[in-house]
Amino acid sequence: MSQKDLSVSPHLSGFLDFVRWLAALLVVLGHIRGLWCAEYANLQNKTFLIKALYFLTGFGPEAVMVFFVLSGYLVGGGALLRWRAGKFRARDYFISRFSRIYTVLLPALVFGGILDWLGLRYFNATEIYTNSPSLHTLLLDFYINKNLGIATFLGNVANLQSILTSHFGSNSPLWSLAWEWWYYCLFGLMLELVVRRSSGLLFWIFASAVLFAFAVLPALLLLYMVIWGVGALAANLDFKRFIISPYAAAALFIFMLIGTRLLRILWDSYMTTLPSSMYTRFWPNLLLAASFSLLIISLRNRPYPILRHLAFHKHMADFSYTIYLMHVPLLVFITAILSSHFGVPFFIPPGPQVLLIMIAILLVIYILLYLFSRIAERFTPNVKALLSGIIPGQLKTGG
Repeated sequence: MSQKDLSVSPHLSGFLDFVRWLAALLVVLGHIRGLWCAEYANLQNKTFLIKALYFLTGFGPEAVMVFFVLSGYLVGGGALLRWRAGKFRARDYFISRFSRIYTVLLPALVFGGILDWLGLRYFNATEIYTNSPSLHTLLLDFYINKNLGIATFLGNVANLQSILTSHFGSNSPLWSLAWEWWYYCLFGLMLELVVRRSSGLLFWIFASAVLFAFAVLPALLLLYMVIWGVGALAANLDFKRFIISPYAAAALFIFMLIGTRLLRILWDSYMTTLPSSMYTRFWPNLLLAASFSLLIISLRNRPYPILRHLAFHKHMADFSYTIYLMHVPLLVFITAILSSHFGVPFFIPPGPQVLLIMIAILLVIYILLYLFSRIAERFTPNVKALLSGIIPGQLKTGG
C-alpha cells in the first residue's frame, strides 16, 4: 500500500506500519490458538490466565476491520486525493493494485496448494485434511480436500472466493482479500466515471460494470465497503480544521476495540436466542473503524515521535501481507506433521506444553514466510513495470 500520495509524516508512517504488522500478528495468534487449544466453552478449568489467553488472542476479526480501514486510508484515500487534484489515472491505479495483490497471491495459492496436497497425501493420519469439521474448530469448519479442485483455484485467482466459490484449500482468510480486491475495483471505476463525465463508450462500459457488480456482489461485502470508505474519507479530511487530542482518540479507540470484542463474545454465547441480521455485527465494527480513523487523523503531521524503532516497524510491516495470505496453510501443514508423525495432540485444553508449541509454530511461520516474502514481493516493481509497458499509457476519454 503506497503512502506517497498522502504526504504521510515519517512518524505517522511508522505508526501505520506498527498497526499493520500487529494486526497481522493478532490474526495469526488467533488462528494458532483456535487450532491448538480447545474451544473456550468446553474447558473445565477456566483460570484467570486461561481467560486472558483466549481474550487476548481473540482480536482477529477486529484486526481485519483495522486492515480494511488502513487499506481505505492508504489506497482509497490516496486515489481520492489524486482525483481531487485532477491527477487520477485509472490505468496507473489498477496497475498498482494488480501488481501489489497478484505478485504475492499467485505464488501463495500455488504454495498453499502444494502444502495442502502434501499434507493430504502424507500427513493425514488425524484426518485434518479430510474430516476437519470433526475437530469442531471455527478455523477448519470445512473439508480441506474438497477445496483443492482446479475450479476453486481459478475462482481464487479471480478473487471470487466467498462470492462464487470457496477459498482454495485450507486458506480460509482469503475471503477478506477478495472483498478488498473488489473494493479497489469498484472505487477505481467510480472515480474514473466521475473523470469521464458521461462521455465516450468507455464511460458506459465502466458504468455497466459498476452496476453489474453492485447487482451480483454479496450484500454483506458491499455493506463492509463502508468500513473501507471510512478510511478513504479520513485521508481527505483537513487535519488543520479537524483537531482531536491523540490521547483522547487513543482512549476512544481502545474503548471501542475492547467493547467490540466483548460484544462479539456476547453474541457468540447467545447467538441462538438473540435476533441477528447482517447489520447486528456491522454497527460495532463501523464505530470501531470510525474510532481508528480518528486516531489516525489525530496523529497526522504531529511534530513529536509516536513510536521508536521506525525501521523495525517498517521491516515487519513489509511482509505482513505475505503473513496474512499464507499463514493458515503453513499452520495446518505443521500441525499435520506434528500430530501424524510425532503423535502431538492438538485442539486440547491449553497448558505449558501447548503454549510452547504455539510459540515455536509462530516463530517458524514468521521465519519461513519472511524468506518467502523476500522472494515473491521483490518482483512487485518488475510486474508493475511490465504492465506499464504493455497497457496503453492513456485511454481516450471521449468528448
